[in-house]
Amino acid sequence: MKRAMKKTGLLFLACLLINIFLAAAVDVLTFTYRPGHGISGNGNPGVIVLIVGGLCLLLLMFHTTVLTRAFYKKHPEKLLNKVYPLLAVCMIVIMVALEVGKIHSLRKTLNGFTRHEPSVVYRFGWVNQYTNSLFFNVYLIAIGVSLAFILGWILVKMKVGNKK
Repeated sequence: MKRAMKKTGLLFLACLLINIFLAAAVDVLTFTYRPGHGISGNGNPGVIVLIVGGLCLLLLMFHTTVLTRAFYKKHPEKLLNKVYPLLAVCMIVIMVALEVGKIHSLRKTLNGFTRHEPSVVYRFGWVNQYTNSLFFNVYLIAIGVSLAFILGWILVKMKVGNKK
């Protein structure tokens, strides 16, 4: 059992590092609009990274849930049962606020989004070379990990899959 948890911990760390790398790659492959310079028609090179990143995020969330369940089974102290989930909820609130700020900033930069005529990305799809970083970034990774942590805590509280 200890060996399996060590392996899961290493997989968690590897997934976390890969997700951070992919978030950076999406950010690099997201074009920045510069007023007066026109727009790019070179396609969307970041879409492949978005798909791979989404799959890696799901894998990271799975490993987070497994590690959280193991942690709470090993450390059932009442203080930990209240403090860590509360911290996870606080993390979600902060990351959602930062993500909303990022969305508003990009909307201002692009003069609106895909359905606003004065927008740079008018008639583009939602996932385009200017908006890639809205769909996969460090804020969303932190939200996903926090949600998986809360799910693992809930599963232990509900005693789902616990062996006595």
